[in-house]
Amino acid sequence: MALQFSTAIKETLKRHGGQRLVAKVRENMSRRRWERQRAQLIATVPPGEYRQTATSHYGDYLLDESWNYVLHGFAVERLDFIIRTLGPAEIQKSSFADIGDSDGTFLRALGKDGTSINFSETVLANISGLKKLKGCMPNIDLPDGSFDYVLLFETLEHLPDPVAGLREVYRLVRKGAFVSIPHVSSTRVKAYWNNLRAPAAESHVFEFCPRDFARIVTYTEFRIGKSRKVSVFAPPRTFPEWLYCAASVLVEDRDIRCGVFKAFDVYYLDKHRQP
Repeated sequence: MALQFSTAIKETLKRHGGQRLVAKVRENMSRRRWERQRAQLIATVPPGEYRQTATSHYGDYLLDESWNYVLHGFAVERLDFIIRTLGPAEIQKSSFADIGDSDGTFLRALGKDGTSINFSETVLANISGLKKLKGCMPNIDLPDGSFDYVLLFETLEHLPDPVAGLREVYRLVRKGAFVSIPHVSSTRVKAYWNNLRAPAAESHVFEFCPRDFARIVTYTEFRIGKSRKVSVFAPPRTFPEWLYCAASVLVEDRDIRCGVFKAFDVYYLDKHRQP
């Protein structure tokens, strides 16, 4: 019966356009979520204070426009989290670096002329108006305490040694760090994937559930000061959306929908000073 149901859904998906359906569902469900985010977060992140589009995400990769609201949501939720955690006065007087920065979105939105750090020269070439440094975690060629805060968004899961990565961030900051990682139900270690289209550094190695990320943090002197789970999609509303969500249980990872994680976890790591 399950096999018959799976076959029927796959045939229906074909009739509705396959990849076109996925793109439409991704765009519509992420747009409705974004519209709700915009209404809720307008006080902290006014319109025009950020810019992140599917054509600039990751710097050297072009995604179709169905990803735009996913990426808008990424940007505005993380900015809201930073602003609510630190407050405008602290942001104004503090220095920032973004490790793994792909386009300068967050530093510019915070009004900072901070430092964008990335291992890819192609990505750095696409960033303008900011200080830029080519560097690869966990060895960034900068002195201890170079910045008040570091942003580490969708980067930790790419590192073969996440503990070393977090310790390097601890070394670089004077006050704390903001980290964003995919939300997963259970921790996974990915097999090495020799993808000829992309460098190995752009594939995931570890994906940590919240409980295990908290354990990883104990191997550093950071403490988790604050956290937030951020959803990417609104609930399904139309028949094609319900259809795809039903099918995704059979054809996608349980934590993924329309080729993207359903949610992300954002953390503020406080640099706990020993007495």
